[in-house]
Formats: sequence, structure tokens, C-alpha cells
Amino acid sequence: MGNIQRLKTIRIIGFCIVIFIVAKLSFTAFFGFFEPAVPGIEFSIIERNPVWKTSWLFAGLLAFVPMALLALWRLGNIVSTRKRLLSVIIILLMMAAAIYLRHTQVRNYFNRVVVPYFQKKGQTNVVYPIDPVNFVYYMAIGLLAGLAICWLLSGNRRLSRGFPPAGN
Repeated sequence: MGNIQRLKTIRIIGFCIVIFIVAKLSFTAFFGFFEPAVPGIEFSIIERNPVWKTSWLFAGLLAFVPMALLALWRLGNIVSTRKRLLSVIIILLMMAAAIYLRHTQVRNYFNRVVVPYFQKKGQTNVVYPIDPVNFVYYMAIGLLAGLAICWLLSGNRRLSRGFPPAGN
């Protein structure tokens, strides 16, 4: 049994490494797709922080998702394929909702503040450098929210069983 478990672990780690590499290489294209279309503004994806580059955070977050799912399945005792698929869908939907929320915030900010500012200066086509680090933070919040929802829906409170009931 130990060898089978070891092989599963190696496959998951290999899968996470592949996700990390693909996410790192597709970082600019991914966020170029999610940046809002604002008339007169063309976004240029940059990474401002030299230590914690956004592409590394993004790739690390996406590589962490399979490990987080595996931990959820084991700790939440989620064994059926249907429940596992449902947990994946919930987490992806929460991450997508978080990205959409950030997308809407950026679009509203640029339409209300940045575009009028450049129009007053007489500039109609502007290349605007943007670091999408907040998108990654929102994705992380979506991941955590999805994990919490899945944990609550699993109905398994295995971690809290060792504590005495409240009021004793």
C-alpha cells in the first residue's frame, strides 16, 4: 500500500510542477485576457515588485490548488467522485467570481477616474502599465472561500471532534 500512496503523491507533485510551469509561461496572456476593455486605454502587463513577482505568485497559487483540493478531500472525507467534482466546480466558480469582481472594479475605476483624467489632458490613446497582483490576491480569496464552502458542505467535522462540547 505504501508504494501506491507514494506513486500518487509523486503524480500530484508532478502535476503541480506542470501547472506551475504552464502558469508562469502564460501569465501575461492570462491577465491580458482578464484586463477590462476601456476605450482609449491599452494595458501593458508589468511586474513592479522585484522580489515577489506577480507571475511567481500566480503560478504558485495555481500549483497550490491541486494540493488544497487533495487536503480538502482527505480531511473532509470526500470520497465520492460526484462530491469531488462538485468541490472542484465550487472552487473554480469562487475563483472566477473573485476575478470577475476585481475585473469590474478595475473597469469602473478606469472609466470614472483615469479616462476622464487623460481626456482633460487631450490624450485619447494611452498605454497604461498595470501590475495584476490584486487579481492574484482576489483569486487566492476565491480559493479560500471555495475551500471553506466545500468544507462546510462536506458535513465532516473530524478536526473538531476531539474538543469537548461548548459550555462544559
